[in-house]
Amino acid sequence: MLANPHGAGAQGHAGRDDPWRFTDKEAIAFSGQGRVPVLIDGGKTVADSWTIAVHLDATYPDRPSLFGGPAGMAVARFGQRLG
Repeated sequence: MLANPHGAGAQGHAGRDDPWRFTDKEAIAFSGQGRVPVLIDGGKTVADSWTIAVHLDATYPDRPSLFGGPAGMAVARFGQRLG
């Protein structure tokens, strides 16, 4: 199962999006929490939009950054804390 916040193919990754209803908690029970997005990447389960973005940037440094580099990550983190 892959619930990808950027859609299939984010950062050049082949993937799949599994639609589900928010009331279907069993569909994501494997993740240990009841919210989406959830990403399964190489057997590792990653939840939460921010954590997924950081994971993808750190795990695939040869791919385009979701933040555009460290400065973009800092601005995004600042904005996240304000929101």
